[in-house]
Amino acid sequence: STDKLVLRPGTYNSYLWQDGSTQSTLTANTAGNYKVVVSTGAGCSDSASINLAILDNCDDVFFPSAFSPDGNALNDKFGPLGNLFIVSNYSLRIFNRFGDVVFSTRSAYEKWDGMYKGKALSTGNFIYVSSYTYKNKITKTRKGSVMIVK
Repeated sequence: STDKLVLRPGTYNSYLWQDGSTQSTLTANTAGNYKVVVSTGAGCSDSASINLAILDNCDDVFFPSAFSPDGNALNDKFGPLGNLFIVSNYSLRIFNRFGDVVFSTRSAYEKWDGMYKGKALSTGNFIYVSSYTYKNKITKTRKGSVMIVK
C-alpha cells in the first residue's frame, strides 16, 4: 500500500484543486505541488499550495558505526536513529568479543552509554543485533559492529 496524505483546507463553500477537482479534500499519494483555491461564496476567495516530497531514504531507522562516550554530549550513546515512532517489538543486544551481552534493551529510546557492570569500557569493537517491527508490517533484523572511540 502506498503512503498517502489527505489535504484538508478547512470548511468553505467551494474548492478548486490544481487537478480540476472540486471536493473538500484531496488525497495526495505522489510527490509534487498541490494547490487549492477556496471561496466563501460571498465573493471572498484565497489559495494555498504545498510541495510534497517523498523521502523513502529517511523512512527507516539506522545504527551508527561508532560513538564516543566521553561525556561531551556529542555521540555519547549508541542506539537507533531515525523515525523511532514507527518501530514496535524492538530489541537490541550488544556483545563484547567474548560473546557476553554488555547491553540489552526493549526500548528504541534507551541508548547504550558504553558501560558494563558499572564500568566504562575502553576503546574497542562490539557487535549489535537488533530486531523490530517496522510500520506494524515488516519484521527486520539488523546486525553490525559498533566502535567505542575515546
